[in-house]
Amino acid sequence: MEARDVLDRMGIQSVQQLLAVDRVRLRYLRGVGDKIRKEIRERAKRIAQLRPDLVPGGGSGEAAAWASIDRLVEQLLPRRPAGDERSEDRLLAAYLGLEPAEEESMSHWPTAGDVARSSGVPRSKLAEVVDQARQRWHKNRDLNALRTELDALLKASGYVATVEEMAGQLLAARGSVQEDPGDRRRQSHAVLRAALELEALIEEPRFAVFAEAAPVLIAKGPEHADYARKLGAVADRLCVEDPLPAPRRVEEQLDAIEPRPEDPPTMDRCWRLAVAASGQAALSARKELYPKAMAATAALRLALGSLAGPEELTEEELRKRVHGRFPDAEPLPPRPELDRLLDAVGAGRVWSEDHPKGPRYVSRSVVASDSGGWSDLPRHATSEAAPQATEEVLDARDLEEKIAHAAGSGAFLALTVEPRWARKAETELLRRFQPREAISLEVLLLRAMRDEAEARKVKWPVVLRADAEARDGKGFRNLLRLARAAAGRVQQDLLALDRPVLLTNPGLLARYDLMPLLSALAEASGTKKGPPSLWLLVPQYDGGLPQIDRVTPAGDRHG
Repeated sequence: MEARDVLDRMGIQSVQQLLAVDRVRLRYLRGVGDKIRKEIRERAKRIAQLRPDLVPGGGSGEAAAWASIDRLVEQLLPRRPAGDERSEDRLLAAYLGLEPAEEESMSHWPTAGDVARSSGVPRSKLAEVVDQARQRWHKNRDLNALRTELDALLKASGYVATVEEMAGQLLAARGSVQEDPGDRRRQSHAVLRAALELEALIEEPRFAVFAEAAPVLIAKGPEHADYARKLGAVADRLCVEDPLPAPRRVEEQLDAIEPRPEDPPTMDRCWRLAVAASGQAALSARKELYPKAMAATAALRLALGSLAGPEELTEEELRKRVHGRFPDAEPLPPRPELDRLLDAVGAGRVWSEDHPKGPRYVSRSVVASDSGGWSDLPRHATSEAAPQATEEVLDARDLEEKIAHAAGSGAFLALTVEPRWARKAETELLRRFQPREAISLEVLLLRAMRDEAEARKVKWPVVLRADAEARDGKGFRNLLRLARAAAGRVQQDLLALDRPVLLTNPGLLARYDLMPLLSALAEASGTKKGPPSLWLLVPQYDGGLPQIDRVTPAGDRHG
């Protein structure tokens, strides 16, 4: 009965589940007496002999071509009778990180000194145990195959990776029947460490471990490890900037790192390696560097674009959208604090308890005339107030109050207006909300494209001919690359503004696939290091969210 209670606590309810648990785990059950542990192990061994078909891999591990993580773990420690437990086995298990340790620093990659000290044995004793294990592993086909696989994985990763990355890849490739994330992580780290110990035996190792600083790295050589640590340092420095650095700037900083190894990782790999090798950087779903545990207020403000579409969102849906953008940021607070936070960042969302579909956040457009800061400018909003308080006039007054609030807070605002009223709306906005000047995005972009073309020694008539080609033509594709390079200059100029600005004529941004520029401007507007206030005027015939050539400023194309 006691053994059954132990298995119940482990979530083991069937023979198959019992046989799926590796013997190492059964040997080192915590809080279980020796008698019970031995009983469980002996029963499991006996059942495996009687029903090899229920053992993962068919019970024929030696014949298997692809040993799972569980199978590899079983081969790390010597096979002994169920009742034969030796101190050197526990010492090796501790060194490999198979046993949960009280100190987190020792959980997965403990140093030899840490293990010797915590176990109360001389380091020479531990060295002897590890050396004996190496000699045994050297004869193991599965572990040697693992070394070859590890070499291929490392090559595909640019010849350098963190232990966490490589252990995750091995786990994904080999698989494990363990359900507990901690057990899966410990086991994948253990087989990885054994492979590294085994590789160190050969005369010219293909890779080595570099554990002199966190995180622990696996690399072809010291030059690759040094390069990875420099990438991590750049990520740590950039991720705390306010506003968040543009992807182009991050790439420039990563690309400038010297010295570079002979066969450096690709730029895409450099991004991921920089985050993995950093201490505090994370990567958003939109390839933005940001600090881990970033404040919920900052995460919500930067993710406003993902909330602008639907008119209604449940609390869970709203949380998922923000978490999807910044998964490592501080969680959003519970209501009603979340309500106040949404209001503070200008999300344009109010909580509705009596909504027909149930309590949820609804856009202010449901109860007013705008939607989350992406506001429709009514036809008469730019006219003088009429003496009669008609519904249209009340809407216009309400909208004007909201625009005034945005002017004071510095929040980014996109306003739509019928094309025939665009010029008048521009004039009225500049007159009523001073000081503010108008800047044509079209003019800025064309000037930057001319400068970029001259720098590349491309004649302007060639650019114009490319613009007339089909979108899938070679010339137009080259034009898009030119426009992307020019957009970087435009973004830098706009982010450096020290005065409120009304942006007009945004049509070319959609034509040249440059809508992310508006997202970057929206996130920076009103921030400590960004421009004081940016507004965008979008001429369009229908209401709703602003669209530029049927593309929303959030970057979603609508057909």
